[in-house]
Amino acid sequence: MTRPEALERLERHGIEGPDVYLLDLVPLIEMMWADGLVQSPELDLFEHFLAGHVESINAMAEARILSLERAQRFAHRFLDNRPDQKLLDEMCELVPPVRLNSSDAPRNEALRKEIVEWCLDIGAACVTGYPYGERSRFIADEKERFFSILEALAPKP
Repeated sequence: MTRPEALERLERHGIEGPDVYLLDLVPLIEMMWADGLVQSPELDLFEHFLAGHVESINAMAEARILSLERAQRFAHRFLDNRPDQKLLDEMCELVPPVRLNSSDAPRNEALRKEIVEWCLDIGAACVTGYPYGERSRFIADEKERFFSILEALAPKP
């Protein structure tokens, strides 16, 4: 899929202009919802990522194109109520052509890696019950969602 095609699909969901730079948030939001609820430690991590992400976008643009408040409004569209999984899947699939497809391959890879690392941190931030087994910090749904995100963000030939 080309970037213009992906942007057209985003526009159908009301995501356009500077908000396209917030598409990177969707994989993190998916991880937060993977166990069925957004928990406070996950939200704290997400807010930390969000602040740094807005700062990074503005620094890259050498202008203030996004505010933290705008980014929070965008995120809460997906955080206040659990979004339909099909919508999250579609949004995640649009991340590579929109955000990971510049001519700067090292930057693309660094951003992809950053998103994946934050997904891991969010997934590991909470457990749904104690005690948990040695390999149960991530429940099956979280593992499945994480691997789905990895696949969606993988470089395409």
